[in-house]
Amino acid sequence: MLGGRRKRRWIRMAAGKPDTDTVAAINRVLAAEREMSEAVAAADREAQQILEAARAKRRRILERARQRATRMHARAAVELERALAELEATGDTEHDDEGGADAALAQAVQTLAERLSSAGDAGR
Repeated sequence: MLGGRRKRRWIRMAAGKPDTDTVAAINRVLAAEREMSEAVAAADREAQQILEAARAKRRRILERARQRATRMHARAAVELERALAELEATGDTEHDDEGGADAALAQAVQTLAERLSSAGDAGR
């Protein structure tokens, strides 16, 4: 009997008169597609808003980091200038004598070589 019922529906639709169950089912599918399309579009808009908010936050963070770095560099430059002025004012010449440092190093190497040589001679 079921087969006969389908046959009648097919015949009705073929004749240009779809039954109300079929029309209702098609309308439900179309409505569901519309709702889904609207939900996807709303989700897309929300995602775009979230992305833009994240980009704005990133820009604020980068700008704040640049400002902080600039202030740190300025403070370091001032401190460096102060330290250099202080060194120049005290007349610190301890590190100016590179020739003296080379001579002291040469003397230390010579002394070490002599100690190592005499330790080797004592063992013979």
